[in-house]
Amino acid sequence: MDIIPISVPLDLPASLSLLKFVLVITFLLHILFINFMIGGTFWAVFFRMLRKEDPFYDRLAKDMISTVTVNKSIAVVVGVAPLLTISLAYIHFFYSANNITAPLWLSVIWLVALAFLALYVYKYTWDSQKYSINFKYFWGLLAFAIFLFVPFIFLTNINTMLYPDQWKNVYNFWDTIWVPNVIPRYLHFMNASFAVTGFFAYGYFHFRGKNKPEDANYYNRAKRLGLKWAFVATVLQMIFGVLNYVTLPMNSDSNLVLILIIIAVIFAGIATYFVSLNLFADKQINPYFIFTSIFVTLILMATLRHFVRENALKEPMKIVANKTEQYQANLASFMKTYSPTGEVTITGESVFEEVCMACHAIDRAIVGPPMTYAIEKYRGNPEAMKEFVSDPQKIDPEYPVMPPPPISQKEVDLVVDYLLSLEVGQNEN
Repeated sequence: MDIIPISVPLDLPASLSLLKFVLVITFLLHILFINFMIGGTFWAVFFRMLRKEDPFYDRLAKDMISTVTVNKSIAVVVGVAPLLTISLAYIHFFYSANNITAPLWLSVIWLVALAFLALYVYKYTWDSQKYSINFKYFWGLLAFAIFLFVPFIFLTNINTMLYPDQWKNVYNFWDTIWVPNVIPRYLHFMNASFAVTGFFAYGYFHFRGKNKPEDANYYNRAKRLGLKWAFVATVLQMIFGVLNYVTLPMNSDSNLVLILIIIAVIFAGIATYFVSLNLFADKQINPYFIFTSIFVTLILMATLRHFVRENALKEPMKIVANKTEQYQANLASFMKTYSPTGEVTITGESVFEEVCMACHAIDRAIVGPPMTYAIEKYRGNPEAMKEFVSDPQKIDPEYPVMPPPPISQKEVDLVVDYLLSLEVGQNEN
């Protein structure tokens, strides 16, 4: 844990509690739109490949690509807030992890730009006859591949910050992949993207087709496909969730974490039950019941992730506080003798604190008598006190003889002048 840095002595723009609250809420919104973007891109590319088998898939894919270009823009804008707040609330660990994964972490900028470009090429050449279908698939698959890889970079970086004990053993991004919980967390996230996209597709086509009875077959089929994806992915999430949980850092677990997991599973089960009634019992359950259940589940999962992070960094934060306190003490000691010209400035106070305080205090006896005794005795006669300090003699039988202090005559003069300048030890009139 020696590699853990000290704290930055700067005021935060808001209270730490508020920053963490903003982090949880905005990160939840950001991840939601990232899920829509990843899953929507998959639908827009891979379902289009089924167009010859059934024209329904070509229309479905085209409808989904229109949502992706909107969702990805919202995801980027909303993502600014959690990125800033996590860099403020957990600066010591977030930027330390960034330093380890720096080349790949910085590559997120140009990778996202390339993915957006590919996405627009895919969208705006959709109906063009000038380009082959393979050309179009290339750009769609490129966007999807980047959307798969960028969250992996981000999750690897975020996971690394929870393992400061591993920092000495990892030297780059590829090393951090094997830090515990990276792969399970990524699988959990990707499966969640497909689950959330299923719920999104169900809601999107439900509301779009509400006032279009002439096109009911298309919208009903699209809604049903969304529910199928939501159902299967939510069931699989139970498996990926357990795998993710058992690979968390041991110090990140707590009773609260376990309770939140249980409650989240209950609400996920409720959502799955409602979906199953639509799919298998042919009962039209109010969509708001489904959306409410899954949204509560997402809130619980975001809160759960926050407490996992808090638990994992609890002890490292104590180390940060202790190292910062020691650093501030050393800095204060250094500043007492610091000179902009490079010369060491020595003061009587600094000499007393560094040399004399081992045996003397101002107002109480330690090894030697209190300094109030010497100040009162030698006030008005500094030369006698300097002579005694330079060549101590046995005077008071209650105290041991003072050894010659390891200081120069200049330092003797400074410490005596400092002590005799103190307004202590004077007799009251």
